[in-house]
Amino acid sequence: MTDEIRLTLPAQEDFRHVAHLVVGGVENNEVRATVGPFDAAALAKLDEASTGLAPRRIVETVCDSVSVRERNGASWIDVTKQVPA
Repeated sequence: MTDEIRLTLPAQEDFRHVAHLVVGGVENNEVRATVGPFDAAALAKLDEASTGLAPRRIVETVCDSVSVRERNGASWIDVTKQVPA
């Protein structure tokens, strides 16, 4: 059985360190995160390359898996990254 922690933080820089503490102790050499909710307009920006590279391309390059799923009428992005033991 895997324990699950759900953490909701304000999108302010001051709370970034809290998120780092939470993902610092992950199981099975894997870091998993779900980020959201995103509305349709925000989700569409993932594929825009207004600054040269689309955000989705960057995330897919850095992470081992990236998926978008619907939950409670909004879109959420699930990312997984394997980390060395």
